[in-house]
Amino acid sequence: MVDKKMAVMLRFQGLSYKEIAKQLGCSESWCKANLAGVDKAEFLIDNGTKYAAVAILRDALARLEAL
Repeated sequence: MVDKKMAVMLRFQGLSYKEIAKQLGCSESWCKANLAGVDKAEFLIDNGTKYAAVAILRDALARLEAL
C-alpha cells in the first residue's frame, strides 16, 4: 500500500509524479490519480538538495510515527 501522506508531502516539496513513484515504489498512474489536486511547489534548488531534504523529512516522519 502506498503512503499517501508521504506522496502528498513529496508532491508539495516539488517532486514530479515520476520522482514520487520512484521514491515510493508505486506507479506514475497512481500518483496522477491520487495527487491531481496537490499543487507542486516550485523550489529553486537542485535535485541533490531536494533529495537530501526529502530524506530528512522521511526520517522525521518515521520518528513521529514510532511515538
